[in-house]
Amino acid sequence: AFDTVGAMHVAWYDYTTGNNEVLYTYRSPGGNWMGQENVSGNASGSTNPSLAVDPLGFLHVAWQDDDPGRLDIYYAKHLGSLVTPTPTVEPTTTETPWSTPTETPTETPTETPTLTPSVSPTATFTATPTATETPSPTPTPTITLTPTPRSYRITLKQGVDDYTGTTDTWINSWLSDGNYGDRKDIAVRASDVQASLVRFDLSDAFVSPNVDVHEAVLSLYALKHSNDNPLQVSAHQVLLRWEEMEATWDESEDGVPWFAPGCNKGGQDRVLQTLSTVPVTHLNDYFHFNITDAVHAWAQNPESNFGVVFKANPQVQVRYDFASSEHLTTAKHPQLNIVYSVRYATQTPPPTYTPQPTYTSEPTHTPQETYTPLPTFTGLPTYTPGPTYTPGPTYTPGPTYTPRPTYTLDPSITPTVTNTPTYMYLPIISK
Repeated sequence: AFDTVGAMHVAWYDYTTGNNEVLYTYRSPGGNWMGQENVSGNASGSTNPSLAVDPLGFLHVAWQDDDPGRLDIYYAKHLGSLVTPTPTVEPTTTETPWSTPTETPTETPTETPTLTPSVSPTATFTATPTATETPSPTPTPTITLTPTPRSYRITLKQGVDDYTGTTDTWINSWLSDGNYGDRKDIAVRASDVQASLVRFDLSDAFVSPNVDVHEAVLSLYALKHSNDNPLQVSAHQVLLRWEEMEATWDESEDGVPWFAPGCNKGGQDRVLQTLSTVPVTHLNDYFHFNITDAVHAWAQNPESNFGVVFKANPQVQVRYDFASSEHLTTAKHPQLNIVYSVRYATQTPPPTYTPQPTYTSEPTHTPQETYTPLPTFTGLPTYTPGPTYTPGPTYTPGPTYTPRPTYTLDPSITPTVTNTPTYMYLPIISK
């Protein structure tokens, strides 16, 4: 099966040890095969493995196991995984519906009698200027999209893909001035009699200095032991610089003693809290120590990378030897698997200033109401005659009076019309 970075993972069963065991290995994207691991690791016969890589990059193995008296299906999950970035939600724009226009009724004008007026010019009042303040602009919020981080998985091992950054040695309380930096193995013994120091150079490991480490697993290959007892081995982050060819039980480097012999001063030689503790129970296999917290700290501050020290709890007396970076078999060298993502810097927008009110250079004059004077008529209005009424009953005339003399009017005299203004209130027609 292939994972998202192109590494090929293989599982099979093998009878080499005298018992069917499910074994696992993988080939890095650079084409290098890594050391095989015993997945089943029990006394019963294990066959028919099936391996898969899920969408998140986790490796899963299932197989058939001939447990005495019955057949069972077993399952195991590999420590290494790819990290799936958290999707970034795209902003959604909600369209504001258009408002529905409301029809405004228009009043029907009422017909009025016809007049023949002579209208004087409309009187216009002088407008009083009023300064109108221009509203301040409202800033439009800017939506910042965060790029989706890309995940990476790397494997560091001495001699693989030109990597040469592993240094390791072990220190011995029984020979406090002895150095073992050129040995092909490193040792850990119960009751903190012997301890091992391992460091991986990370200066060229990451594609960017701004990274988040999601998982880091350091693996040691067990070569031999002094007896068959298991051993609880713990990994601690080292706080003091040490030299591979100079470190001893008493000194971290020539002339520089540990704060406490054996790298045992908490807060100065090493962190007292363990990164992880793993039971070492058998040989010819890798044992995996989760050191994610330490690698994350080294990624942020490379100068603090002084590696880890492996120590054993005081249980039964047993010593285990692991392959060092000088071992003749490259596939058994210590290895460090790291899953990380690049952290993109978030751009801080410049501060938004609220503008001061802006006034127009010339004030906008809002004229007061203009009144139209009443019309002045030059003559009497001509009215349309009203309806003709039917005369009432005829009465018998009374006595006849002798009329007065009739005077003939002088035709040259033009009657003078007195301009008595008549006011007519006209209805206002709204449109």
